[in-house]
Amino acid sequence: FDDFLRGLKEMGTGAMELHAIHLKSIGALLTRTLSYEGCQFDIVHVNLDRNYRVLYNKCVDIWTYLYHHILGQGDAVGPTVKTRFWSA
Repeated sequence: FDDFLRGLKEMGTGAMELHAIHLKSIGALLTRTLSYEGCQFDIVHVNLDRNYRVLYNKCVDIWTYLYHHILGQGDAVGPTVKTRFWSA
């Protein structure tokens, strides 16, 4: 493991992000953020037009529908399905 970790550190943030993306794609990792170390960002407030708000609300409706129909089945849904739902 030490060699693996050293290799990731030597290859930098890009390699770490690629590894995390791979783990996420196979359902082995669930994360909202991967890492902010070494990154810079600005918070920008944007006024959304009506069309964008309508689109956003439709997307929320779709996720709500999927949540109730996929995860609303309780224990009948295995952990892999739950992981893939939340990592999508």
